[in-house]
Parts: sequence; C-alpha cells; structure tokens
Amino acid sequence: MTYGVQAAERVNDFSVALVFSTSALETERPFVVNLRVSLVEDNLTIRISLMDMLTDLVDARMVGIAEQQADAVQWLNEHSDEWDVAIVDIFLKRGSGLPVLTACARRSPKQRVLVLSNYATPEIRTRA
Repeated sequence: MTYGVQAAERVNDFSVALVFSTSALETERPFVVNLRVSLVEDNLTIRISLMDMLTDLVDARMVGIAEQQADAVQWLNEHSDEWDVAIVDIFLKRGSGLPVLTACARRSPKQRVLVLSNYATPEIRTRA
C-alpha cells in the first residue's frame, strides 16, 4: 500500500500531518467519514491544529476533549461507546496518557486509538 500526506502543518516545534492511503484517492473527497473523535492533548496549539485538520479533512466531530489524565479517563469510562477514534498524547502536564490507554483497552473492535508522543523510545512504545 502506498501512503501520502493529505495535510501537513508546522506548529511550534512539532510537525502535524494527516497520512492517507493513495488508493483512497479514487473518490473526490475520500475521507468524509464523520468520525467521532476523543482528543487528549494538553498543548492548546497542537490541540487546535489537530481539531481543525480533522474536522476539515475527515469531517470529524470532537465528542470528547481532555487536557489531563483524570478528565480523559473519566470521559472514556462514562462514554465508552460514543467515540470511534481516541487520539492520546502520552506526556501530559497533569498525569500521563498511559492510564488513558488502559481506559481504552476495553474498546470495541471498531474503535481505534492513535498515540502521540515526541518521546517514542522503545520503553514508551512497549508501555503504550
């Protein structure tokens, strides 16, 4: 499968990109899927950039937004079947994304989790 970049943006010291399969380019707007997204990100600039890209490119709807571990875990526990994709930053100012991933472990086979980190060390990959 071949991949390309749908959109890329530089935010502070971070590069944010939406990657897609080029086989999906057969339609005019391949990503109109109306995803329900739960976003866990403490950096306001990155959070806004991700929200803008996802809503513009894949018609995503932000159903849960949290900046810290406790809020994210609580939301996921209370809304276990109300999201399609959870985007989780591992390093948060208050808490960690790792317990958030644990809260996602009981998800349905149709739900997906995307992990964000600037510190993708072998240890972090194993723990995530």
